[in-house]
Amino acid sequence: MDDLAQQAIREAVSGNWKAAERLNRTLLENNPDDLDTIVRLANALCQLGKKKEAESFYSRAIELDKFNIFALKGLAKLKKMKKMNHGNSNPHKLETMFLEEPGKTKNVQLVHIANPQVLAHLDAGEKVLLVPRRHRISVMTGNGLYIGRLPDDLSMRLLNLMHGGNKYEVIVKATDLTQVKVFIKETAKSAKFARTPSFPHETQQFND
Repeated sequence: MDDLAQQAIREAVSGNWKAAERLNRTLLENNPDDLDTIVRLANALCQLGKKKEAESFYSRAIELDKFNIFALKGLAKLKKMKKMNHGNSNPHKLETMFLEEPGKTKNVQLVHIANPQVLAHLDAGEKVLLVPRRHRISVMTGNGLYIGRLPDDLSMRLLNLMHGGNKYEVIVKATDLTQVKVFIKETAKSAKFARTPSFPHETQQFND
C-alpha cells in the first residue's frame, strides 16, 4: 500500500488528477479511515471540479482530525469558489495555463521545499516568484514566503539568462504534502540570448 500511496502522490504532483483520484479510491477501499488518503482524494476531486464530493471528503477528514490544516483549507477554498462562482480548480482553465512551448517552458519539481504548513497555503494555478540568490534561485510566494528552490543545474542556467535580461513567469502546477511542482515560462528574451532557448532538450552553449 505504501507504493500505491507514493504513486498517488506522484500523479497529483504531475497534475494527473484522474489517476490520483482512482488510486486514492483504491487505497480507501482497504483503509477507509486513512486521513492522508482522504485528503488526497478530496484534493483530486476539487481539481477535477467535483466540488460536492470534494466537500464531503474534506468534511470526513475534519471528523477524523478537526485541526487538519489541509482539510480546513480545502473547505475554505470551496466556500470561496462558491461565492466567486469560479476558481482555479477548473481543469480546463488550468490546462490553458500550462500549455507547453518547446524551449520556452519547463515543468520543474522543487528541491529543499518548505514545511507542510507553508505548502498548505499553495494552490494549483497560483503565481509565485523566482528570487535569484548568489548561486541558486529560490521560489517564493508573492508575500515573501519561501516555497523551495530550483535544482542546481537549472538555477545556474537561469541565473545567467536572468542576469542577461530574460524574464520568467512561474505558476504552481501541483502541490502535495511533500512535493511541489511549478511551471516556468519565458515571458521576455534579451537580445544577448536571442538565439538561446531557456530550456533546451539537450545541453547547449550560451550564444553571447
